[in-house]
Amino acid sequence: MANPGIVAKSTAINLGHNLLREVPGSNIGPDAVTMAALVSSLAAAKDIVQLPDGSPFPMSCITFYSSELGSLIDFTDRRMVITLTDLWDGKEGDWKKITKTAGSDSIVNAWINIMAATTPSWLADTLPTRMIGGGFTSRALFLFAEKKRMRVSYPSRLQSKAGTAGIGKLRTALVHDLKEIAKLAGPVTMTPEAYTFGDKWYDQLCDRLERSVTDASHMLTREMAQRHT
Repeated sequence: MANPGIVAKSTAINLGHNLLREVPGSNIGPDAVTMAALVSSLAAAKDIVQLPDGSPFPMSCITFYSSELGSLIDFTDRRMVITLTDLWDGKEGDWKKITKTAGSDSIVNAWINIMAATTPSWLADTLPTRMIGGGFTSRALFLFAEKKRMRVSYPSRLQSKAGTAGIGKLRTALVHDLKEIAKLAGPVTMTPEAYTFGDKWYDQLCDRLERSVTDASHMLTREMAQRHT
């Protein structure tokens, strides 16, 4: 997320998109989704993942890319956003949608990835208040940039300095790494140090949430008292 023309959001997303397209088994969703398209795309993306113990595990995995978050998801369609939020939780088991005309779609162990760009002003003007602090936004990571990491006025000149061979070698290495990552399966294991860090972080998070609720309650109580005086 950044203001227009600051960090080349679309360019960065397209670079990652093109790399992932070279990884076998990657399911790329449409550029814009309706409720029906979301469900049918996930149903069609069903695949069998081989776990480390050799057992098969069915999954419906899909990745969406968009240079404009608003063109990918219609946030005025409340039912669609609720469905997307529900599927995004990664619940195990079947998720079914049945209609009178289109029959039924079954999604097994849904797994959704979304990478999209937007601007702070679009979020402020468009995103409904009910999604702030809960629902959709609590399941998203908003990365904000105020400036470019590196200013490049003429990308073609920089590429010529780096050399076509060097860029091609780097691209090949990145695709290779993505293919190796795609082979990983099974539960994530954590070290004792990771658990200690997680416990501390969780306690701090709960403290902040509880303080914010208490502060809001006190503020409401004061406002009500003032109205009755």
